[in-house]
Amino acid sequence: MGIPYGYRDPFVDYDPLPSWRSTPLDAVVEGWGYPLRTFRIGQKFVRDAVVLPVGVVVEGSWLSDCVQYLPPHWHEAPWMQHIAGHRLVNDAAGLRLEPETPSPPLVLEGSWCVLNDFVGNRNIAHFFHDELPQLVAIRELREADPSLKVLARPSCYRNITRLRELLLPEGLMDARPSGQMAAAAPLQLQSLLLQPLPYNGGVGSYPGFDGHAFWLALNEVREGLGLLRQGLEEHGRGNGGIEGAWICFSRDLNQVTEAPQGRQFTNYSEMLEILSNYGVIVLDPGHFSIPDLYGLISHARGFVGIHGAGLANALLASEGSRVVEIRTYCGVNASLELMGRAARLDWCCVDTPQAEDGSERGVIPIDTVMELISACP
Repeated sequence: MGIPYGYRDPFVDYDPLPSWRSTPLDAVVEGWGYPLRTFRIGQKFVRDAVVLPVGVVVEGSWLSDCVQYLPPHWHEAPWMQHIAGHRLVNDAAGLRLEPETPSPPLVLEGSWCVLNDFVGNRNIAHFFHDELPQLVAIRELREADPSLKVLARPSCYRNITRLRELLLPEGLMDARPSGQMAAAAPLQLQSLLLQPLPYNGGVGSYPGFDGHAFWLALNEVREGLGLLRQGLEEHGRGNGGIEGAWICFSRDLNQVTEAPQGRQFTNYSEMLEILSNYGVIVLDPGHFSIPDLYGLISHARGFVGIHGAGLANALLASEGSRVVEIRTYCGVNASLELMGRAARLDWCCVDTPQAEDGSERGVIPIDTVMELISACP
C-alpha cells in the first residue's frame, strides 16, 4: 500500500508555543513588493513518525522535508525516485511512495524535532530562511523539555555548524539518514514535535504552485538574527573591522555550483577592479571563519555582491546597512531580498541585461552599482 503525499497548513495545523501569548505577530516587511503571509512556528505532537532521507511519514502521509519543501518538478528529479526502499510514483492517483525493499526502521526513543535542513546544511542562504527560524522555536521547546533531541544532517561547512551551535549549543545530533538515498535505513521516532517549514519562497505547495505565495516566520527570523549577532559579538570581542567600509562579497564564477542560474557576466572582473579602486574591500566570504567575518560585517557601511549564498552573509549586518544585490539576466528568486528586508536592511536590487552576443551571460550596469554605493547616506 502506498504512502500518499500529505499537507500540513503552517497557519492552522500546529499548536501555539507559550511565547505567543506575550509576543504579538510581526507582520510588516518594509519595501517588500509581493504578497506576504507571516506566521509563528508552532508544533504538533505525533507518535511513531518515520524519518526518511527526504521527508517524514506522519499518520500515514509523506510530508516532504520535513513539511512541504517540494518545489516544482523536484518530484521528477532522478535522485528522488528511490527513497529508503520506496519508489516515488506520480500518476492519476496522485503523488505517493510505494514500498520496494524497505529496511526495518531504527527506533529512536525519547522526544525529537527534525530540522528542516535539506538544503540549509550546505547553503548558508538556505540556513537563514530554512533553519534559523526553526532553531529559534526549538530553543523554546527545549526550555520546556531539556531532554528534547534534534535530528539533523551534519554540515560540511564549519560556518554553518558554528551558527547552529550559537543557537542551540549541544542540541544537534547527526542521526539523520544519510549515504545512499535508495538504501538508507529509515528512523522511527517514538515521539515527534512536528514543525512547519519556516519559509516558502514564492512557489506555493504541491500541487497548487503559486508564483507569488511567499510565507515567512518573521518573528523567529528577526529573533534568530539578533541571537546570532549577540553570540558573534561576544565571541569576537576586540576583533574590530574597518569602520564604515564597503565590502564586496566576491565569488569564483568558474566554480561549479548546484544551480548556476545564469551567474556569468561579461564585465565582472572590470566591476571588481572599479570597486577596489574606489576603496571597497573585495573578499570571498568562504575563506573566513564566521566570527572573523562578522568582525568585518558588523563595522561595515554597506555590501555589494551577486545573488547567491555569499551575499547572504550580509544578513548579519546592522539594521539599516545598505546591500546591493546584483541579479542575473534570467531572473532569480526574491528570497534574499525578502530576508534582507525582513532583517531591516536597506536592500537594493540591480538587474542585468543579457549580453548582446546572445551568450548566457549578463552585463552588470556598473554605473548603477557605483551610484547606489556613492549615494548611501
